[in-house]
Amino acid sequence: MNTDINWQIEFHDSLPSTNDYCIKQAELNSHINLAISAKKQTKAKGSRGRQWYEPNGNLALSFLFWPPNFNGHKYCWIPFVASLALYDTILPLCKKNLVIKWPNDLLYNQKKLAGILIENSIDYPGIIRWVVIGLGVNIYEAPILKDKETACIKDFTSEPPSIIELTKTIKNHLSKWLQFLIEGYEPLIRSTWLKYSIPIGTFINVKTNVENLKGIYQGIDDRGNLLLKTQADLKKLSVAQIF
Repeated sequence: MNTDINWQIEFHDSLPSTNDYCIKQAELNSHINLAISAKKQTKAKGSRGRQWYEPNGNLALSFLFWPPNFNGHKYCWIPFVASLALYDTILPLCKKNLVIKWPNDLLYNQKKLAGILIENSIDYPGIIRWVVIGLGVNIYEAPILKDKETACIKDFTSEPPSIIELTKTIKNHLSKWLQFLIEGYEPLIRSTWLKYSIPIGTFINVKTNVENLKGIYQGIDDRGNLLLKTQADLKKLSVAQIF
């Protein structure tokens, strides 16, 4: 399989937001795949409009990807592809105790080590024009958050990789998994992601836009929806948060 997706890599000392930088470049319609890394973000953002806390020395990395005729079904696998790239990058460093929490948080010893923010532009009739994949990885410092425990790479290795090394490794793994998606290997993406995720059968709490749910984690379906077995029924959730 050809995994050579060409990326133009840029390293910056500081940016307001690596995702916003990629979006501005996408609006120029250059059709260049970009990998943008910054040592510091002054206006970092997280998923669902939340602020992302990013101490100096951690990784802020965003990819601008121009997919070849991706529809909504292809696009729904982008968060899973991104989390697999992160997992493949970090596992050789920590060896164990690493899992993916649906859909794309990376946990070390049940503490958040990395997060992902996906943004896109859609052309009529439902074709994805471009995708921005934003990654935040705690390297040297675990930020203090009110609602969750966090971890950093420094917790399990005395010599963490540099931002440049980490960027290049993630880029290589992301290229591999994006190529699998391009070539129609969604079943492989799903099965591999399930192998790396929290164990099926785990009791979890889930918050949706309208209610809080409790139940047994049953994995994901063929569109990446969370499967939750409650006392009432089996629910398929496309937008929710496990906590």
